[in-house]
Amino acid sequence: MTPNTEQLAIIASRDPRIVVIAGAGSGKTATLVWRILHDITLKKVPPERMVAITFTTIAAAELQRRLDVHNIRLGFIGTLHAYALWNLGQYGFHLRYSGTPTVMDEESSTAAWKRVLAEQRVNLPLKTVKSYLGVKGTGAGHLVAKAFLRHMRAINAVDYDTMLAEFLALIKGGLIKVAALYVDEYQDSAEIDSRIYEALAAPIDIRLGDVDQSMYSFRGGSISHILAAASTATIF
Repeated sequence: MTPNTEQLAIIASRDPRIVVIAGAGSGKTATLVWRILHDITLKKVPPERMVAITFTTIAAAELQRRLDVHNIRLGFIGTLHAYALWNLGQYGFHLRYSGTPTVMDEESSTAAWKRVLAEQRVNLPLKTVKSYLGVKGTGAGHLVAKAFLRHMRAINAVDYDTMLAEFLALIKGGLIKVAALYVDEYQDSAEIDSRIYEALAAPIDIRLGDVDQSMYSFRGGSISHILAAASTATIF
């Protein structure tokens, strides 16, 4: 299999920021593999400083399988939550975590949130309070979110929301640096996902998605993020 004209344009593009709009069966994964190989061999990007974010572990395994053919191992391939947790295990001590924090299940997380809300004497919907994680401010929601982070650090635990908020804090603290970032299924990214990718500020930033395939609005996924990224990037 060889790349077609459009895929060649993506592979060889010198633009640092690219958004690829491609549907199922369009050869998106193959294009991503070719682009990674191009960046390693011609742009001399160290593989250990390259990160590929997939939406599922199955997609990550398939991408790695294709790269194995070329004996390529990147710094990380996997979901955003897995990447966040890995970095918290490496650098979380800067935030007072000890080793890799325990991941709370949804039931335990909800109970912990409700306990903190009660302690802070704040009556706000849980979804609203969670939106303040990692956001600066002095309002009631901000104070609850900060109190919850303090609680989680004290018990060396995270839930899926605080995991990303704490990861963002590490990035903003200058602790996470990547030379190339590749994000697949970007149309299903949530607000904090997008903030993380922007904060990473990778010199090579490639995001792939299909605006007709967004299926995770229930977890904050929105095509608005891929459209916003496209407004400041070269689009293919």
